[in-house]
Amino acid sequence: MGFYVCFHEPSSFSILQCLKRAVLPKEAWLMKYPDIKEPWPCHGIPELIASDNGMDLHSDAFVKICEEMGIQLLFCPAKEPEYKGSVERFFRTISQGLIHRLPGSVFSNVDQRGDYPSEEVAAIDLKTLMHLMTKWVVEVYHCSKHRKLGMTPLAKWTDGLGERSIELPAHPEQMDVLVGIPAKRTLFRYGLEVDNLFYNSADLQAIFGRAGAESKLKLSLKYYEDDISYIHVLDPYTASYLRVPATDWDYTAGLTRHVHTLIQAAVRVKHGNRFNAARLLEAKAEIQEIVTTALSHKKMKMRKRGASLLRHDSESILRGEQSPLERAKSTPKSAKPAAAAPLDAGLDDELPVFRSSERSTVWKQA
Repeated sequence: MGFYVCFHEPSSFSILQCLKRAVLPKEAWLMKYPDIKEPWPCHGIPELIASDNGMDLHSDAFVKICEEMGIQLLFCPAKEPEYKGSVERFFRTISQGLIHRLPGSVFSNVDQRGDYPSEEVAAIDLKTLMHLMTKWVVEVYHCSKHRKLGMTPLAKWTDGLGERSIELPAHPEQMDVLVGIPAKRTLFRYGLEVDNLFYNSADLQAIFGRAGAESKLKLSLKYYEDDISYIHVLDPYTASYLRVPATDWDYTAGLTRHVHTLIQAAVRVKHGNRFNAARLLEAKAEIQEIVTTALSHKKMKMRKRGASLLRHDSESILRGEQSPLERAKSTPKSAKPAAAAPLDAGLDDELPVFRSSERSTVWKQA
């Protein structure tokens, strides 16, 4: 139904992004790949999600989103993979059918890898991997006969459409709000505070005026890991979400929450807990420079770290955002980054052309 690929560690953010991609229709996704001729009709709010016991899957954010969407959660027993055999079997299928056939695969273990020089022959960037995975899911996996089903997964999905309806959120664009991280904050005259950042708007002030200065009203909100420049706040009077921007736009524009955390830590080292806009912007510029350098580093470990800090993932590719490596080359160095330059943009990992060993040539033909 969908997938999400990223460099950063598993988290509730990763799970929610994957859920969003599974629920939404795939027409816009497939438009990016005109060579894919088959349809991808699988979408809709699932009735049940079965999962293992990873901490990211037990997060309050994931559980709450499933409650909001009416999804039943089934956690399989720990260390008993037979309870989710279909998932384990799919991982094996995609590994053998696609991943381990790509140049640079590290295989499942050291014995399988042997003396194959994975890093030397790696040639697939994330944008290409997204294309290959999409094509494999749509044109290979969905169209191959499944031994247990007795038909292709695509035919099975089509047959099932006559028995049940596909449900979507009332407004699909609300998925971005649904997959936000839930929190509660007290409303003050200056607005709301999240992670030492202030958010305010005319709509928020209207709620404050209606509730009264002495009400100490606690509001439910959604904040985001990939963009701290805004939050969504639930209006208690209309039961609808309001988009509320950060008051310090110069600092927050395009910044991810993880990098914001690093910036705060850098400011604390230099100035203690005395935060101000100038110090945050200075630390932001320094960290941006470190990330830009990491993206061009010879070592894969450093390039991965740079991509992780930028939240480089399949979402940024589907949004068609500019490569941060390209942006870094074209943007003049400045202590004050341009407000419109998103930090979580996609990355075209420009690897040099490596020579292929005799083994890799045989392997590619296989």
